[in-house]
Amino acid sequence: MTSFSISSTMSTENFSTTISGTVESQGVEILKSTLYATCGVFGVVGNILTTIILTKIKAKETRVMDFYMINLAIADLGTLLLAFPITAIRERLPNDWPFGEFVCLYFLPLTDIFHGSSVWFITAAAIERYQKIARPSKVNVKLPIALKRAQIVAVSTWVASFVVFSLPLYFVLRYREVSTDGRFWCGSEWPSLGAGLALSKLYFTFMVFVSYVMPLFVISGTFLANQVIGDEAKANFLKCAEQFAIYQKSFATEKPLFKHEALEAMTLAVITKTTDVLSSQKYASHGLEKLSVPT
Repeated sequence: MTSFSISSTMSTENFSTTISGTVESQGVEILKSTLYATCGVFGVVGNILTTIILTKIKAKETRVMDFYMINLAIADLGTLLLAFPITAIRERLPNDWPFGEFVCLYFLPLTDIFHGSSVWFITAAAIERYQKIARPSKVNVKLPIALKRAQIVAVSTWVASFVVFSLPLYFVLRYREVSTDGRFWCGSEWPSLGAGLALSKLYFTFMVFVSYVMPLFVISGTFLANQVIGDEAKANFLKCAEQFAIYQKSFATEKPLFKHEALEAMTLAVITKTTDVLSSQKYASHGLEKLSVPT
C-alpha cells in the first residue's frame, strides 16, 4: 500500500513537471515569435520608407551617399523578408523542412547574400564619408561620374557577397528524407580535412572575419580619422579667427600692426583658409556652426 502511494505520488509529480515544462516552452516560443514578428514589421516598414524618401531627394551633393543607403535598405529588406523567416522556421523545425528540395538546394544559399551586402554597404558609406572630409577636391567630381563609380562599387559588393557568402553553400547543402512519415531535412554537410580539422570551422572563422572583424576595423578607422580631421579643422578655424580679430582691432583703432601689403596678404590667407575648412566640413558637422569669431 505504501509503495503504491509513493509511485502514484511520483507519477503525479512527473506529470505536473511535464505539463509545466510544456507550458513554459510554449510561452517562450510565443514570446520569441512575437519579438521576431515585431522586429520584422518595423524593419520592413522602416526600410521601405527609407528607400522612398531617398529616391525623392534631388540634392546633388548627397546622391552618392543616398545610393549606398538605398542599396543598404534593399539588402536589409532581403534579410527581413527572406533570410529572417527561413532562419526562424529552421530553428523551430530543424528536422522538418517544409519548402521542398528546390528551395533548399538553390534558393536558401542566396539569402546569405543580403547579410554580406548589408555589412559592406555600411562600410562603403563610411569610406565615402571619410573621403568627402579628408579629400573633398578629389571626391566632389561631376555627379554622373560619381554615381557611375558608386554603381561600380555597389555591383562589386553584390557580386562579392554572392561569391563569398552564398556560393560555397551550394557545394555542402543536402536535402534528404529523415523519417517514413514524409519529413525532410535540409542542412549543410561539411567535409573533414583530417586531424580533427573540419572545413566548416575554417569557413565560419573566415565568415566572422569578413562579416564583422574587417568591416568593424574599417568603419572604426574612418570614424577616428574623421574625428582627428574635425579637431584639426576646429583648431585651424579658431587660429584664423583670432588672427582676423587682431586685424579688425588694429584697423578699427587706425594703428595697423603691419604694412598695408602684409594686411592684404593676411586677409586673403584667412579667407582662403576659412573657405577650405568650411568646404571640407560640408558633409560632416563637427560643431563649426556654433563657433563665433572672437572680437
